[in-house]
Amino acid sequence: MLDVEQVAAWVYQITWSSPAQPPGPVALLQRVLGGDAVRMGPATRLLVRDGRYVVEIERDAPHPDVTSVRLGRILAQIVLEQSSPSPADVEIDRLAGALLMPAEAVRATIARVGPRADALAIAFVVPRCFVARRLTALGLSLSSGEYESASRIRTAG
Repeated sequence: MLDVEQVAAWVYQITWSSPAQPPGPVALLQRVLGGDAVRMGPATRLLVRDGRYVVEIERDAPHPDVTSVRLGRILAQIVLEQSSPSPADVEIDRLAGALLMPAEAVRATIARVGPRADALAIAFVVPRCFVARRLTALGLSLSSGEYESASRIRTAG
């Protein structure tokens, strides 16, 4: 099984970023692909133009947290395609979690605000259900009663 924490650490290393203070998916994509490969567009999507990846980000997206997850999944897909031509969705999701919510930053944020889905969702600009999945992957827990409310929220996909 792919060690997504190790792959995410590698992405942070090659982009000169700190997982303790993640720069966010747009900055990571710009550092991986080059600033001119990330631009505004009619929808958030990954394109290939002239053999190069181009990421378009929807102007005035109504849900920045959902856009953040989409961008995290795009970045994870790009990274994973370097070693496998068609990575599994589950691996893309796991790596997106590690890129958007690095373990070190999650633990530091929990120390500051507690294991609350709403506070973590705001801190990392992701939906609460994404927080619940990521904490489960890290072997951490939300405050009691938070899993039920976080799991009722679905991301648009």
